[in-house]
Amino acid sequence: MAQGARGLTSGDASRPIEPRRLAAWTVLANLFLDTEHTDEIWLSLARDLRETGYLRAELEDILLREVAPVFGSNLLSMAGEWALWDEGEVAEIMEREFLSRKRLTPSQWVVGRLTNAMVRRDLRKLIRLA
Repeated sequence: MAQGARGLTSGDASRPIEPRRLAAWTVLANLFLDTEHTDEIWLSLARDLRETGYLRAELEDILLREVAPVFGSNLLSMAGEWALWDEGEVAEIMEREFLSRKRLTPSQWVVGRLTNAMVRRDLRKLIRLA
């Protein structure tokens, strides 16, 4: 079973999503868009990330174990999403692709590892800005 920071695991569909976890997911999911962010968007994402209160190590774990496996395929798609995701969309996607499953699929695991490496620099940038 995939386990993320603070013990949240895939297969926990019955648990309500913690608001700060959803906020972190939303910021991190927006690293997987097929677009270049403006300085204004970077600052807004950094502020939102800071407000979650997660430590750097926790954010890295959430990115690797939860967000990258679900949203990473967007970076690999020819027709990937480019508009910012909002919390409602992220909650729906995470419910369907992460929380409702007993474990990550093999393809989610591979995509997560590959794309996590692709966005680590962006996460470091957000943490510096925060």
